[in-house]
Amino acid sequence: MLATFTQAHASEGLRLDSDKRRNVEPLFLGKFLPVKEAFRASAWRSDEKLFVGFESAPGYYLHRHQFALESRDHMVSFGELEIPPGELVVHPQLGEIYVFYNQVVLSAPIVSESADTGPLAITVTFQGCSDDGLCYPPAQTELEAFAGSAPVTFASGQLPAEAL
Repeated sequence: MLATFTQAHASEGLRLDSDKRRNVEPLFLGKFLPVKEAFRASAWRSDEKLFVGFESAPGYYLHRHQFALESRDHMVSFGELEIPPGELVVHPQLGEIYVFYNQVVLSAPIVSESADTGPLAITVTFQGCSDDGLCYPPAQTELEAFAGSAPVTFASGQLPAEAL
């Protein structure tokens, strides 16, 4: 019964509904990281393309099929989100899925009604799990994408040249 309560409590503690946020310390925090520590995101842009990089903590992975991107500026939108293929794994509940361990960089063409090259305000939706069995509910993070090259954590990895 304790395992069932812990799992239910874990999901409740990770919900990211903006008006329903609670400062609940889930029972599992000693074993599992909070979602934004397990999956750290950053964003950058060129004149024509937006890049979003995620770095997962060791033992954590992101689901390929759960990424979504939204502009918080009504003058800017994005073309189709480009996502690398990922690694095929067999998930106990979901079957065969593609995931990302360590790092992943997503990109999308920027469609803008202005020539502004300032930072872009974006919201990224993602979902990930721990190798130890906890799957977080879908989460969102708000980022500012500044013009320039990739952050150091991504520039040293094997990323497409256009992302650097």
